[in-house]
Amino acid sequence: MRLCIAITPTILVRAYDIHSPCIPAQAEMEALLLRALKVLRPEQIWVNPDCGLKTRRWSEAIPALQAMVAAAQRLREHYGS
Repeated sequence: MRLCIAITPTILVRAYDIHSPCIPAQAEMEALLLRALKVLRPEQIWVNPDCGLKTRRWSEAIPALQAMVAAAQRLREHYGS
C-alpha cells in the first residue's frame, strides 16, 4: 500500500502585522486582501493569523482577530467560497 499525498500550493496572506500592538481596522485588512485578489483566485487565499499572535495581549488579539474574520466573511460574501 502506498500513501499518496497531493500537495497544492497555498498562499497565506498576511492581513496584518501581528508583531505590532496596533489593531488594524477591518477596512485595512480588506484592502490588503483585495490586492491579493488582483493576482490570485479566491480559492488560493487562506486568511489566518500566524503563530506570532501569541505575543500579543488578549486586548490586542481579540479585536484584531474579529476584524480579520469580518474582513474574510465580507469578501467571501462578495467572491463566494
